[in-house]
Amino acid sequence: QPDFFEGPVKLADLANALEQHGIVKTKQLLYSIKGALSYEDPADAFHDYCADLVQIEGAGPRQLPAAHRTTAWHTLSAGERQASTQQKVIDNIRAALQRLQQVQPDLFVGPLRFGDLTRGLEQHGITTEKKLICSIRFGLRCDSPTDALRDLFSDLVEIQGGASQGPEPEQAADVDLAQAAAGEPEFVASDRDGLPECGTDGEERQPEVATGSEDIQAVLDECDEVLCGVVAKLGFDETFELLGKIRQRSLDESCDGQTEQVGIVRGAWPLLGQKRSRDIGVGSQSMEENFASLRACSGGPGLLSKTQFFASLPACEFSEAEETLRAALFDLLDTWSGPRPPTLDDFGRDERFALAHRSLIPQHCP
Repeated sequence: QPDFFEGPVKLADLANALEQHGIVKTKQLLYSIKGALSYEDPADAFHDYCADLVQIEGAGPRQLPAAHRTTAWHTLSAGERQASTQQKVIDNIRAALQRLQQVQPDLFVGPLRFGDLTRGLEQHGITTEKKLICSIRFGLRCDSPTDALRDLFSDLVEIQGGASQGPEPEQAADVDLAQAAAGEPEFVASDRDGLPECGTDGEERQPEVATGSEDIQAVLDECDEVLCGVVAKLGFDETFELLGKIRQRSLDESCDGQTEQVGIVRGAWPLLGQKRSRDIGVGSQSMEENFASLRACSGGPGLLSKTQFFASLPACEFSEAEETLRAALFDLLDTWSGPRPPTLDDFGRDERFALAHRSLIPQHCP
C-alpha cells in the first residue's frame, strides 16, 4: 500500500492497515513497543526508530525512558537493546526473589514448587504470577518459567516439578513488560485470570477450557487475521472462490461422514425402463425384471394398476406368512368398491389383513 506513506499518517490508521493486511495485530504491535522498548507513547517509538519509513502525526522528540537515560539507547543495535532489556529483567526478578527470601526465609529451605513461589510473591505484595511469567517469556525469551529460574537463579531458589505453562502471547498482550519487570508491589486478583491455579496441596491445576463470548471473539480475531492475509495475497474474487470451494468440500465430507455413520448402503437400483439382476437368496438364482414392459402394460405414463403392481411381484421371494399377507391384499383389492384407492388405514381395518400382519411380527417384539 505505497500510497499510504505519501504523507503523515495517524497511528491508529497505521495499526489498522498493518492488521488489515495480516502483517501484525494491533495489540501485539503496541505490546512490543510498550513492553520491549519501554515506550509509553508508540508514536514516539516510530519517530525514533522508523522515521525513515513513516511519519506519524503528533510524534516528535521526547525524553528517553528512565531505564535508558544513562546510555545512548537509540544508538544501540537490536541485539544490544535486547541484551540490555534481558539484564534489566534478570535484575528485577533477582531482587524480587531476594525480597521474598528476607520476609519468608523458611520457604527456601528445600526444593520449591513454582506455584508455591508465585503464591509467596503475591502474598507479600512483591509481584504477581502473571507479571513474573510475562517477564520471563517476553523479556528473557524463555517459554518455560521453571527452566529460566533453574538456569538463572539457582543460587537463590531450587525449583522442583515440571515446567509451568504461562499464558499465550495474545492472552498476555495487555501486560506491560516494563511494569512486570519492575516488580511493583501490586496485587490484583484478576492478574491470575488465564493462568494455572494452585490447589491446597501446592500442585498446579490445569486451566479449564473457557467458554463464552471472549473465546468466540478470540477465534473470530484469529480467523479475521488469516482471512485478511489471504485477501491481501489473492484478492477478493479469488478469496470468495476459495471460500466457496472450502464450503462445498466441507458439505461433501459431512454428508459422507453421516452416510457412513448411519450405515446406509447404496444399492445398484436401475432406472425406469432398465433391467436389473437380483440375488433372491436361493442358491445363485437371478431374475431379470423388465420395468419397461410393466410400464407399457399399465396403459399410463409410468402408472401400474393395482392388480398389475401386486401381480408383478415374484412369488418365489416370499415366505408362507408373507404369502398369507399378500393374499389378504389381493382379496381386499378385489373386493374394494370405494371411490378412491384403499389406504393403509383401510388395510388396517381389514380383519384378515390385520391377522396376517400380526403373524409377520417377531415373537420377541412388544
